Amino acid sequence: MNAPSSKQNRKQHIQHSKPPHAQQTPTQIRDKIRVEIDASPQLRSKKKLIEGFIAQLNEKELRELADYSNGAAAIARAEKKSRIVESMRNMFNEFVGLIGFSQYDSQKD
Repeated sequence: MNAPSSKQNRKQHIQHSKPPHAQQTPTQIRDKIRVEIDASPQLRSKKKLIEGFIAQLNEKELRELADYSNGAAAIARAEKKSRIVESMRNMFNEFVGLIGFSQYDSQKD
């Protein structure tokens, strides 16, 4: 029996370490989108519009769409919210210092 070469092992490792959507072909991605459309009453009414949009995408754009749909948008929103909250906190602390009020004054009561 021949043992797999290190090159084959690396290739198998790379394939297994990729997320499931990265291993899908564009046809599989399109089929998955069609299944999701058929399963949702809200999307069924927009089926032609969605399929028209998908038809105009090339393979690279379709893969990016699949990557984006796996939570990238939620992660980006959460990161943006935390940056905004941090900016507001810094700005608030800066202005609180200008009027002589500190958070310790409110804790003394």
